[in-house]
Amino acid sequence: MSATIQVSELNSALLSIRRAAADVYLFTDKLSWLKRVHQVAVKAMNAVEAMQQDIDHSPDLQATLAASNNVSFFDAIVDEDVISELEEEILSMTQAFDDPTLSQFLTEVVEKTETKYKVLIKKTHDFNALMKKISLTGL
Repeated sequence: MSATIQVSELNSALLSIRRAAADVYLFTDKLSWLKRVHQVAVKAMNAVEAMQQDIDHSPDLQATLAASNNVSFFDAIVDEDVISELEEEILSMTQAFDDPTLSQFLTEVVEKTETKYKVLIKKTHDFNALMKKISLTGL
C-alpha cells in the first residue's frame, strides 16, 4: 500500500470520526446530564484535528503515527464505557424522582445518545483497524 493511499485512507477515517463526534457534540451540547459524553466528543474532534495537522505536515508518516498521543486516545476511547456510566447516573437520579414520565423521557434521551455514540465508537474502531493494517504493512 503506497503512502499516498494510506494518507488518503487515514484522512477519510479521521473525517468519519469527526462527523460522528460532531453529531454527538451537537446532541449533547449544553446538557449537563450528558456532559461526560459531550467531553468525549470534544476530545475526539480535537484529536482528529491534531492528527490531520500532524499527517499533513509530516515527512515521515510512520514516525508521526508512532509518536502520536492521539492514536493512543483513539485506541483508549473504545474501551471507555461512558454510556453505561451515564445510564447508571440517570437511573440513580430518576429513582429519587419516582416519576414514570420523567424516567421514560430520560431513558429515551440515553437511548438516543447511545445510538449516536455507537457511531462514533464504530468509526473509531474502523480507524484503529486501519492503524493496525498500516503498522503491519509499513510504508
